[in-house]
Amino acid sequence: MPPAVTIFYGSQTGCAESIAQRFYDEALEREYEAEFLPLNEFQNSKVTEMAGHHVIVVCSTTGNGEPPDNAGKFWRFVKRRTQPKDMLQNLRFTVLGLGDTNYDKFCYMGKSIDKRFTELGAQRFYDMCAADEALGLEDSVEPWADSLWAAFDKSCGVGDVSTDTSSDEDAALDGANGNSPQTADQDEPLVTLPYVPVNLVSYETMFGPLDGPTPVPEDVPKLPSSLFSVRFLDDGAAEAATVAALTPSPPENAKYSSTQPFVAKVAAARYLTASHSERKVLGLDIDITGSGLKYTPGDSIGIKCPNREEDVNALLTRLELNGSKLFCLEAAAPTGRVVRRPTAAKSGAADRFPSPCSVRDAFVHHVDILSSPKKAALRALATYCSDEEERARLLVLSSKSGADKYKAFIGDQHLNFVELLYLFPSCTPPLDHFLSLLPQMMPRYYSIASSPLANPDQLLVALTVVDESVGASGIRRLGLCTNWLDSISQPLLAKQVMSPEVKVPIFLRPTRDFQLPASHQWPLLLIGPGTGVAPFMGFLQHRYYEVKNHLDQASDVCTGEWRGGIDLDLQEDEEYTKSPAIAESKGIYLFFGNRHKSEDWIFQQEMEEFVANGTIRQLFTAFSRDEEEKHYVQHELRANGKLVADLLLESGGYVYVCGDGLQMARDVHEALRDILQEHGNLSKEGAEEQLGALASRQRYVRDIWG
Repeated sequence: MPPAVTIFYGSQTGCAESIAQRFYDEALEREYEAEFLPLNEFQNSKVTEMAGHHVIVVCSTTGNGEPPDNAGKFWRFVKRRTQPKDMLQNLRFTVLGLGDTNYDKFCYMGKSIDKRFTELGAQRFYDMCAADEALGLEDSVEPWADSLWAAFDKSCGVGDVSTDTSSDEDAALDGANGNSPQTADQDEPLVTLPYVPVNLVSYETMFGPLDGPTPVPEDVPKLPSSLFSVRFLDDGAAEAATVAALTPSPPENAKYSSTQPFVAKVAAARYLTASHSERKVLGLDIDITGSGLKYTPGDSIGIKCPNREEDVNALLTRLELNGSKLFCLEAAAPTGRVVRRPTAAKSGAADRFPSPCSVRDAFVHHVDILSSPKKAALRALATYCSDEEERARLLVLSSKSGADKYKAFIGDQHLNFVELLYLFPSCTPPLDHFLSLLPQMMPRYYSIASSPLANPDQLLVALTVVDESVGASGIRRLGLCTNWLDSISQPLLAKQVMSPEVKVPIFLRPTRDFQLPASHQWPLLLIGPGTGVAPFMGFLQHRYYEVKNHLDQASDVCTGEWRGGIDLDLQEDEEYTKSPAIAESKGIYLFFGNRHKSEDWIFQQEMEEFVANGTIRQLFTAFSRDEEEKHYVQHELRANGKLVADLLLESGGYVYVCGDGLQMARDVHEALRDILQEHGNLSKEGAEEQLGALASRQRYVRDIWG
């Protein structure tokens, strides 16, 4: 009986799932019994009941040390303190954690799973790998993956059963799809259509004219399998498909999600930057009346936007697909391979789509057609090229030796799936495998910039409308969700009298760590350049209304008239009559930065009002482009180092950092470390340890994206 292995994944963006699928395909290649499941299926998989069963876990970390959505249920289950210490004694396991050393809790979930499995009696058959995206996942993952199956074979007591049948697989797929190899005319440039940006650089232009056929490298990855097959519905079945089957019912108890969002009305829209600013920051007031959503400052909302119509139409045209055609997905177990439970191949993948689903709906709402293809996807797409030269080029891009070419051609240009298909016109993947290769359309998250104390039925978000140039040729790239929100908000921005209702699908993403301390007595240092200041506007508004409501209650308690008509002269209690933000603490210190004071000072009026009413004790600003030498928030921190050190070391202060830019986070961290070293009489190592201690006590919390 062949060895058995279950590959579990926890993935928020699709990267961990893609790597896990690769291991699943390799296991099948080696003729092992294999399952491929999201971590939330761990409890139902019965792996704990199988003596000596092997498990490979691939898991990323999201938020501030939180599990991905498809691993949250699993993590709540295994971390229960009531779990018996021998619950996982039958398991042999290894963990691949994905993370980024620019974040506080690097590979936190991978490390936590590794530790918890050991605590519950599981035995590690291969050391954990903490892969660092900051250095490049390939450089971290590949050396670990190269020895994975050797460690697995040793643990199972079998010899090396590795095989290399990629050529056979390619040939089989070629035959199945009727691809007859033909050689391209090497003197003729690649044929592209008008959809491709004019300044997008083709493979041949980037790497020079061909002197001969492109050699196929030997170090290409294994061919990934399709996780499901497509069954198109005939006209009769399509007509019988009900609206209910295509439209999910609303969730109960306001438990909205990316698949079942609350469709909210946009009550108002405005630009927070000046009209002449190089960047647009859009503020949206979103009405959540009737949703049952209860949010707190620090929470964010998820918005799952559609793909652009022009991109979807271009893809349908390129693949010659009928967008209105309905299909259902079925689990696909590769012929001649052993899969312990055929439905496992579908789990976590096919459930991305409703059933039935139209081809257009799949491309519009459920897959990210504008994402850049990973190497495994390029490997698979090469199989469906009828032109041998195009096939060889895709294999080069997918190989280890082609890493530099991949970075230049795919990474630096932000080349997406649709553009790739137009640049390689002979590539015609079938729908089922193409859908398997495309990442799931993920929601975009935006911090809430308001407090429910101001209005429990409305929330505010602020977002930068992304419009940038990338690559050496300056290819224009637009942020998908931010430009969609900007586009649909135009009637509100133009203040049209009869403007149509603008609605967006949203769901709440509560924070675990990025929240205000319960007491007002601790000073707060809020560091938020750009739209990173958004959650802090919610913090400030919340503090303001807490104080205001407190004083309003005090007024009711300390004034009045006895019912006999005699005026009461009550002794005022300082606990009620003085603002706790002023009387009990050293207040809130806000560090804000942006490019130009006159163009990019978002929330300027609100900040100045918070200063005037005492909610902000001190406001520090840094506008990088208004001085000869660029001036950032970290420079303001250093200039006020004595104050910062006193607040942290003497007054029990809390530090919150939020913003777009990993470099900003590093610079702020270094500034804080240097400040503690200089003003706290600490060594560099001691200052670093102090920041680590603050982070462990939730007094140094960061929310950084990039």
